[in-house]
Amino acid sequence: MKSQRINFRWILKHIPVYLQLIFLVLSAISAFEGVLNAVLFGQLTNVNYSNVDHIYQFIGLAFAAYLIVYTSMLLFYLVQNKIVMLLNVALKEEYFSSKFANSKKTSSSDAINSIVGTAKEIEQKYFYGITDVIQFIFNVVASAVVVVETNIVLGIIYLILSALTLIPSYIGKKRMANKTELWNHSNSQLVQVMKDIFEGRLEIINFGVRHLFFKHFDHVLFEEEDKYRQMNNCQFYVQFIAWLISLVTLLLPIFIGLVFMQKGLFNVTVAAIITLSLSADRVVGYLRTIALYQTQMHSTDTIREVNGYHFDEKASESAATNHPVLQIKNLSFAYNNKKILDKLNLTLHDQEKIIITGASGIGKSTLLNCVANNLKYDGQITFNDQPIASNDFIKISQKVWLFQGTVRENLNLLQNISDEKMLKEAEKVGLVKELGNNLLDKKISSDASNLSGGQAQRLALVRGLIRSKKIYLLDEVCSNLDQKNSDAIHQIIYQLPATVIEIAHNYNPELARENNVQVYKLVNGKLEKEA
Repeated sequence: MKSQRINFRWILKHIPVYLQLIFLVLSAISAFEGVLNAVLFGQLTNVNYSNVDHIYQFIGLAFAAYLIVYTSMLLFYLVQNKIVMLLNVALKEEYFSSKFANSKKTSSSDAINSIVGTAKEIEQKYFYGITDVIQFIFNVVASAVVVVETNIVLGIIYLILSALTLIPSYIGKKRMANKTELWNHSNSQLVQVMKDIFEGRLEIINFGVRHLFFKHFDHVLFEEEDKYRQMNNCQFYVQFIAWLISLVTLLLPIFIGLVFMQKGLFNVTVAAIITLSLSADRVVGYLRTIALYQTQMHSTDTIREVNGYHFDEKASESAATNHPVLQIKNLSFAYNNKKILDKLNLTLHDQEKIIITGASGIGKSTLLNCVANNLKYDGQITFNDQPIASNDFIKISQKVWLFQGTVRENLNLLQNISDEKMLKEAEKVGLVKELGNNLLDKKISSDASNLSGGQAQRLALVRGLIRSKKIYLLDEVCSNLDQKNSDAIHQIIYQLPATVIEIAHNYNPELARENNVQVYKLVNGKLEKEA
């Protein structure tokens, strides 16, 4: 998916047409709330106070009008909330998918905080802003109609002057966007500093440098809060200019109306001036509010951009081939200008299995991550002459990912896989014996503390075994198991009808030889075959 801009077109795309129509109708009806007082007070001079029926009729019509308008306002807010809910769902889905695809080096907490924080700011300042502005536009139109109908000449003067209140928002738009961007950058720095301090808490205490880090934190905190103050001040300055202009647009037409009355021009009356002042004040007020909302909405310009993403979830054409070949050509990878892998080559035929050993930090896991397309590398990795795809392999890491839920959910990952198949593989690795026949219903805690390290590793292995793939990438999958269980697991792995690359510090050489498993050692960025 290409980068997506969250704008008015995007909003229309995610709101059903029927809901758009209902929203517009309710906006139009509720818009008259702003002019009812003006019309009511303007008509008081026409009421026949000596006729009780006339008074009852006036009060009854006024009550009915207010009831209709206030009911439509309630329905408007209910529909508005429904629209914002739909937009929030669509927005968070977009951001979640984008972060999932693009945040390989971002921690889960940072990604989640970014999604939640950005979505909430867009909701408050843009979604509610744009729906409120639409209603305010209807309010402006309704008030303008009343103004023109009351006295066309004086009414046009009111409307022309009212339009001046839009000037401040255009003057302050770029400045506000710049201040917002500066604050966002400063806020990101503050979050990073806090994260660094918490993660290095023990070292900071141990080296006796707490006061230095706290001093640095105070400095960054002050800078962030000062940028936030500047952003808000910019908005207040723009609003102050709007207030000054609205003051002129309110008093100047009253003065002009009084002059017209004195000269006997254009049939201007006191009732007309009162009605126009009250209704035109609404026009000024709504335009001022629209200007304020515009400033707030523009403050989200820099965050209303969803990065493009693509999920390669289709298996390569090699999956349908009888004897697929995994080939690594001239694979190179460097980190901080240090070569980890140097033009490494490897060819594995169907169901061939190898073990890769080497010193800690030499690059064994890096090699596996390159094969799994988790890192950007130089060179070529193909599966039966096609670029390797995510559905061609299963990767099982030493660090097991388990989430809060049942064992069943952690194994099937919400896919439709039979209990029988899961129990069959769980029994092979000894989990049924340890956890019982009802192990699929066992609840796993959020941190998986109710499982041992070995049980967690075997669950990860079962998760891979129930999904028959042509390639298995295994990274220290038996590191938390004793020798007996490790040998039993390896016996299962060696019988898999698949190509296997296993990273291992400790393994059973005799068992590997019995199963024709070739052992390689990673040295200086290349693989050397062990005798």
